[in-house]
Amino acid sequence: MVKLRIKLLTMFSALLFTSAHAIWDISTEGDLRYTGSSEEHWVGVDGVSLVIRKVLADDRGDRWDFGLNSELSDNFSSFMLHELYANLKGPLGRWNITAGRVRLPFGLITDYSTYRYLFDANEHQTIGFESDNGLMFSGTRGRLDYGIALTQGYGMEFKSGIGHGLLTGRLGFTLGEFDDYILGISAIAGKADQSEHGHGHADEMVITKRVTAAAVDFTLYSGRAENRSEIVAGMHDDQLMIGAFSALDFALSANMSLDLAGSLVRIGDKNNDYIYTGITWNTQFLTLRGGYTYSHFGGTPHEISLQLYKLFNFTI
Repeated sequence: MVKLRIKLLTMFSALLFTSAHAIWDISTEGDLRYTGSSEEHWVGVDGVSLVIRKVLADDRGDRWDFGLNSELSDNFSSFMLHELYANLKGPLGRWNITAGRVRLPFGLITDYSTYRYLFDANEHQTIGFESDNGLMFSGTRGRLDYGIALTQGYGMEFKSGIGHGLLTGRLGFTLGEFDDYILGISAIAGKADQSEHGHGHADEMVITKRVTAAAVDFTLYSGRAENRSEIVAGMHDDQLMIGAFSALDFALSANMSLDLAGSLVRIGDKNNDYIYTGITWNTQFLTLRGGYTYSHFGGTPHEISLQLYKLFNFTI
């Protein structure tokens, strides 16, 4: 599996570097963390990522968009491809056809990821993953944006064949005088591989479940505050699934913010939850985060996390 991922990455890189007359957007991230509780302590490199985006244009504007989002995680023991796609762009973004590994058009996944935060959103429990392999049709019409994807349902795994079959779709509405409210309505149906952790390991158990669900997500930009919330309800096989997630970033100053987040997911008779409180401090050289997580139903009720994070980004 690792050889297949490396082969795909090599082919994709060759395509990018042999294309001329294009704009390159390249970024890399480094994420060093410590997590500690009364039961265990862990310190190491949570992730080092490389993100590349290349846009090919003609006399009518942007035409093709190629993207790569790769990561070495868990002290360099795991290699993952979050995104690897080719996107054919229509006029004024009214329609786009994307093939490859794509972020699913469902809930907050479309524009928001918690991989580099000290808390997690609910998609790894409610769906099983953020990205999957397949085809997506998306676009914008004024203040309306839409996306519908037909994917394998394997998540982070690269496997040949049609797959289980997973259909996801989302309608987004941008509201407010200054576009400061975003409301989304999503649905999902099909089969998806479920695992215990988002950053998957080769030895963890993977179970295929039939997933049918709907979601409502809400994003608010108001002064110093940014809030993102999502409610999901549906079925995992024959078990009722309900999930709620909310995260609030409040700017205390120009370089410091208060971070609050909470999550509750109930599948059948099993509950999983947390409440997170933390601080983000953006210095000239690094971003420092620290936080405390309390979980009533989880195996570790109290956890402290620290993070040193650095992002490099440039365009050529």
